[in-house]
Amino acid sequence: MAFVLEKWYLDVVADDGTACVGYVADVAWYGLHLRYTSRLEAPPAAAPTETSALGDAAWPVVAPDGLSWTSPGLGLHGVWRGLDGPIERTLLTSAAGAIEWSCLLPRARATVVTASGRLEGLGYAERLRLTLPPWAFPFHTLRWGRHVSAEHAVVWIEWDGQHSMRAAWLDGVPQPAAQVTGTGMSGLADGRTLRFETGRDLSRRAVADTIARAAPALAARVAGRLASMQEHKQLSRSSLVDAGGHALDAGWAIHEVVTW
Repeated sequence: MAFVLEKWYLDVVADDGTACVGYVADVAWYGLHLRYTSRLEAPPAAAPTETSALGDAAWPVVAPDGLSWTSPGLGLHGVWRGLDGPIERTLLTSAAGAIEWSCLLPRARATVVTASGRLEGLGYAERLRLTLPPWAFPFHTLRWGRHVSAEHAVVWIEWDGQHSMRAAWLDGVPQPAAQVTGTGMSGLADGRTLRFETGRDLSRRAVADTIARAAPALAARVAGRLASMQEHKQLSRSSLVDAGGHALDAGWAIHEVVTW
């Protein structure tokens, strides 16, 4: 059986910086078929905690105005109401497979309820479909992120290696000159930039360790293939700034770098 991975990423960040990040993944490969879910909660003044469930049948339900996700295995119920239209793109196509990306909600108003309580804020949701196995990616560094505020949304994906790619959107409009920098993003339309304040870690770990905790059977299959893959995900205060240096909004950015 060919490799197929469908993965949802959903998040919400409250005004005080409390964050909740959810993952749903369904993978099929050479007779192995499994689904797992994961929830990461990150209060401002405490270390993030993560809960995973294997075999959870929960899958986000898309509606005309957004989506909902109820995961019994994680004790989570969330609703995301869209504020901007979707962005969809096939990021890579090759004889070995493809990477298809659907950012259904670049900016949303979200409410998530868990055993820890009720969290309300602005959020984001995307779906990724891979028929190209991660260990066959023709790049070795991936940078992804999203900035969401009450006024604007910025989304970006960059990778470097044998195959390099840059893609970014500001309020749904492609930004061909945009580029990730050490403090945010430059090259946005009309001389605007995106600035990050010093962030805090949501996760910093080996990808293989994450898979081993969530899906031991899959980890046994891919042992060694993803041994060098590392992810570093951060949450930062962020703002869109005009050419004169004036902040146009205030929001939160979740951004990550994956290397292998």
